[in-house]
Amino acid sequence: MKIGLIAGAMILMVMAVPASNSVPGKLPNVPPSASRLRNPYAGRLSAAKAGAALYGSNCSMCHGEDARGSGAALNLRTMTTHAAADGSLFWFITNGDPEKGMPPFQKLSDQERWQIVTYLKSLSIAKTPPQ
Repeated sequence: MKIGLIAGAMILMVMAVPASNSVPGKLPNVPPSASRLRNPYAGRLSAAKAGAALYGSNCSMCHGEDARGSGAALNLRTMTTHAAADGSLFWFITNGDPEKGMPPFQKLSDQERWQIVTYLKSLSIAKTPPQ
């Protein structure tokens, strides 16, 4: 009986691993140096709230209001996003991934992009947008 339960659990674990050999926290095309960038707003509730508003007006139309993805746009509530360095997320938001349909958001100020990063990081802890 125990062996059956263990085998079943192992099958479920294998099925939960994404088929693409993606590494949590590794964003495509982001240079390693980006991970050294420091978020000046990390952990600040006010920045997360501002980031939530910016996310709503710049990101939600593709990634969904709850950041769980919409159509071809990625779910941002994944280990890839949550394990990524703040600087890597900032770089990715700034430069995008045009080949995959993610536009660059250089039109937003550095402060606004860091606030969006702070918001995305708040989702990994609370699982809900800041109130």
